Amino acid sequence: DDRRRVYTYSIVDAGFFFSETGAALTKDSASKHIIHADAAMRVRYAGTFRVCQRRSSPGVVAPPAHVLVIDNDSGTYVPKPEHQPALTRLLQLNFPGLDVLTMSVLEPQPEWSRELVGPNEQKGDCDAVYCGTWSWALA
Repeated sequence: DDRRRVYTYSIVDAGFFFSETGAALTKDSASKHIIHADAAMRVRYAGTFRVCQRRSSPGVVAPPAHVLVIDNDSGTYVPKPEHQPALTRLLQLNFPGLDVLTMSVLEPQPEWSRELVGPNEQKGDCDAVYCGTWSWALA
């Protein structure tokens, strides 16, 4: 299966922990964020992420750039949107050269980001890999 994926993550003092999530997996009774955080009381950030791609420009031979799109979509920990710059900086320091886009589920999706090629997260679509908040261009 070559569909793009969505991952659930938690960032705690001990590290960055994640696993694939999906439409069928969201029916679990336990919070994946709690499991990833090992039930830690101090969670730095939690949510979902996916790797999207910018579309290639006409005449450009180079492959399209990948973008890590990460959000605060954790009903368990509900990270504050004002902490997004710190999350971006943390990821850029640990993954030099990584293009990072942080988004908050409490704010509308930036219109320009809908042009990124990403996973199908449309609620009600039987081909969706995750019933999420965001809308992406499909490959």
